[in-house]
Amino acid sequence: MSELQAARIIRERTCFDRVPYLSWKDKVDYLAFRWYDESASLPLKHIFEPGMYIREISIPADSYFIGRDHKLGHPCELVSGKIVLITERERKVLEAPYSLCTVPGYQMVLYAITDVVGRTYHVNPDDCRDIAALEARIFAPVATTLERGRRVLERVPTLQQADIQGFLA
Repeated sequence: MSELQAARIIRERTCFDRVPYLSWKDKVDYLAFRWYDESASLPLKHIFEPGMYIREISIPADSYFIGRDHKLGHPCELVSGKIVLITERERKVLEAPYSLCTVPGYQMVLYAITDVVGRTYHVNPDDCRDIAALEARIFAPVATTLERGRRVLERVPTLQQADIQGFLA
């Protein structure tokens, strides 16, 4: 990560406590909108087992990750590495092996302290292998999250100038 990129990320870590009327969802959507880079992609493996679709992602150290909005809950596993899981209520350091289950509406926000491998497990009763169709079942469209983030920015334009040390720190 270049110094310019690091400075941008530090600037973008909005201290949302100064904007207490924003919901957690608003805050995450705003950051997803501000940080979204269509050209960036993380290595993702698609694994199929009978009745199960498994997604395995690799996230490099010193990276923030905002997952997609979940339509369905599912198990998640931290296979290797160390992260800070960022939730509405806390910042929690987790080290592999670790697992949790998400719920509908969940959106993962984390900081990778080390290189990380994570897996998510999704029921796939028809053994579908069409990745786009599976993603449409599991996640809300990225465009929806980005549009909500754009609307937050319109409602609260001062977020662009905010001191941003508190939200993800």
